[in-house]
Amino acid sequence: MALDQNRQLNNLETCMGLLNEVIGAVVAETALDKLDPGAGLLKKGMAAIAGFEGEKVIEEKIDEHQAAEQQAADQQPAPDASQS
Repeated sequence: MALDQNRQLNNLETCMGLLNEVIGAVVAETALDKLDPGAGLLKKGMAAIAGFEGEKVIEEKIDEHQAAEQQAADQQPAPDASQS
């Protein structure tokens, strides 16, 4: 049962990751359209790739930041209830 739930969670994370990357590509291509309406296919493709890859970098940075915060929280000593 737990293995099946873990597999479903991994599938969901994979789908969400791919969705985020596609959104990054679409946003970058849309931004290029607004900046340069006459942009050719090569520029649009490069913008889409940059958005796709850029989203992965941003997600990694967010994960690193959250892991650092969690590690800092784990290292703090637990409050002493007897002093209250």
